[in-house]
Amino acid sequence: MIPVDQINIDITPEDRLNLEQILLRFKEPKTPEQTFYDMCFCICAPQTRFKYNKIVNQRLRDNDFYRKDISQDVLADMVKEVRFYNNKSKWLIFAKNRYNSVLDIISNKNYPDNQWRRMLLVRAILGLGFKTASHFLRNQGIIDLAIIDTHVLKFLDAPKPMSQQSYERIERYFGEVANKFSLSIAQLDALVWKQYSNTPWKEFTI
Repeated sequence: MIPVDQINIDITPEDRLNLEQILLRFKEPKTPEQTFYDMCFCICAPQTRFKYNKIVNQRLRDNDFYRKDISQDVLADMVKEVRFYNNKSKWLIFAKNRYNSVLDIISNKNYPDNQWRRMLLVRAILGLGFKTASHFLRNQGIIDLAIIDTHVLKFLDAPKPMSQQSYERIERYFGEVANKFSLSIAQLDALVWKQYSNTPWKEFTI
């Protein structure tokens, strides 16, 4: 990986303002229903383009997946824009059936740290790995976990993490870089994603 003192990223005053606003939006209280669709978004995210996942997530909302029982076959057709939609439709139903456990993991104040909370999510929900669980928790206002995706790996010139230990090692390093720029991990994560994906701030909604 590139030494911390050699890493640079352009941050304009407008970027910092948008990062503050995004952080405040992440920390806004969410209803169980809003959190549920965040979870669905993160389960569908791997190897799927952001714009297609947004379309699918909106379709799940329009069909009231949170409240209604939908068969796996019908659900697979509803999420067909995402990669591996057959498997992901099964994972969505599994996660829906265990959603009370997810809410408990998010709200329980007795866990030692957010890394522990993430590990519990990965163990409890099929389809959530360290990256997607970090994404989900970030959307609930947790700012000290990194979403180690292809953009972050390119930014750091880091190898793809192949284990929990390697993921956490890259995450700690990413935290050092965030400190260098006086940003939280969540803010640097958002900035890297925005710049490497060429997504304008106004579209940074989930």
